Amino acid sequence: MTLGNRLDPREGQVAKKKAIGELQESAESLTIFLAKDGISDPSSLLKSTAGLKAFKIKDDGGELGTLYIQPRKSHVPRWAEFFRGQVDEKEFGRAASAAAVLVVPVEARTVLLTFGQGRHIVDPQSVEDRFGRRVSLNSIAEDRVRSIDKQNFETLGRLTRVQSSKESRPADLGLDTDEDLVRTLTGAPKTEALGKALSGVDSLHAMVAVDLHSLRKLLLDYVKQFGKDSYKKTFPWADHITAVSNSELIDALDDLMLARINAKDFERCWLAVPEPINWSTVLGFRFRRGAKQPIHYDISFETFLATVDDVKDLSIPLLKRRDVHCVGADDVVLFSWPVYKCIYCEVEFNESTYLLSDRLWYAVERDFVKRVDDAVKSIPTYSKSLPEYDDGSEGAYSERVAKRSGGVLALMDRKLVTVDGRTTPVEFCDLYSDAQELIHIKRYGGSGVLSHLFAQGTVSGQLFASDAAFRKAVNALLPKSHRLTDAVQRPQTHKFSVVFAIVSRQPGNALTLPFFSRLRLRQAARDLRAFGYEVAVAKIQVSDTHAKTTVYKAKK
Repeated sequence: MTLGNRLDPREGQVAKKKAIGELQESAESLTIFLAKDGISDPSSLLKSTAGLKAFKIKDDGGELGTLYIQPRKSHVPRWAEFFRGQVDEKEFGRAASAAAVLVVPVEARTVLLTFGQGRHIVDPQSVEDRFGRRVSLNSIAEDRVRSIDKQNFETLGRLTRVQSSKESRPADLGLDTDEDLVRTLTGAPKTEALGKALSGVDSLHAMVAVDLHSLRKLLLDYVKQFGKDSYKKTFPWADHITAVSNSELIDALDDLMLARINAKDFERCWLAVPEPINWSTVLGFRFRRGAKQPIHYDISFETFLATVDDVKDLSIPLLKRRDVHCVGADDVVLFSWPVYKCIYCEVEFNESTYLLSDRLWYAVERDFVKRVDDAVKSIPTYSKSLPEYDDGSEGAYSERVAKRSGGVLALMDRKLVTVDGRTTPVEFCDLYSDAQELIHIKRYGGSGVLSHLFAQGTVSGQLFASDAAFRKAVNALLPKSHRLTDAVQRPQTHKFSVVFAIVSRQPGNALTLPFFSRLRLRQAARDLRAFGYEVAVAKIQVSDTHAKTTVYKAKK
């Protein structure tokens, strides 16, 4: 008689799983928050306790905690509206959303577990910021990562998830620890008792084998993991840059920024065009619509504040409500951005460095800031002077300077080369000197604008060094006086220089760049030096006359 014939059919299935080694302890999917230190009262932890049913939950040690359940309210599914008039809504039945929160005291702290839609009951101001992220980083094994949620500083508004079919190291998932901002990791903990998989940002998401009788110890373990900083050895790059999500902290940082603006302290707080634009089509910028409103050469706090009726009324809502209008020919508005989106600001708060870029605040590790700044300072300043900027666009400037250089500079702006395997053509440089200098020019702007400049220089330099077809195409575009003797042979790159020239109205020789731009410049210099190039940075000063130019539309 077989084993299956002697047992209940359900027991037979269990026996079969045991026989083939498939039986595993059932795992629960838990979502866990940690209350801020000193907060334990449910009335402070939850948005409201009104209407919630409370049930005392016990384990082997006595009372475990209190479960708060929001009574379910059934309703017709929202999508039933799509069929209104043709199908009676009764045919769709009723849908209901369950929500519950289990509040558990764990030694001196309080933990909240949410079920169903329970996360909407929790007051986000009452829970620890980045609890889930810190527990995950302290728990996950370095070589057992399954997915990474990340952002690149050039595309701060877009979150990317990279997943692997097997457990890997972050580098194997394509993580660039210098240029990627890691929101969270998902992976298997080093200690199996902590779960099969962990992830999270503010809340911890755990797939773990647990029941009510083992829950207390598990939660205590998670609280202990939150208090550790062992992740700084396993994932030393994790705190380089992190997005700020805590609304109270954001409010405090916004207040510091407003104080700096009111004090007219614009050394590390300024306005800049937030995205790459075609300057050849741009006439200027307005802070108010209307033909009678002046058009400015560039945007700045000085010109914006002049349009604020009472500076004492300056506030974050006002900065988010007011727009910057980029104006083209015939008074057409090409782009509009909230003033707040155009602000770049760096502040110090509670012994940490924070920066505002593209409407988002980021915390930056101080040691990381110093390493980036030291690397950028080591990049030499271009030894030659470039003429002042008194032009309507980068293209017009490049053309003028090339013509007046007496044959020293060849104009390469907008002379594009199509490269196999690339979806967009590549520009070799804007100006190419007879001293074999590839000069890339960009008007000052936000992090994304300057990052585009550094990326352009890096791609061009790498292709010029490694791709003979690219060199041949470039050589054909160069005047005879500047051509390579042999475009097929790999060039001796140590004889070439890549120069990043930035048009800026900042006074003096100083050139202050946003942190993300400094970070990208550091990486560009590393990449280009690895190919043998010399790298330099130049500042192109905007003429006083041009910087102060204000245009008013002529009366008809």
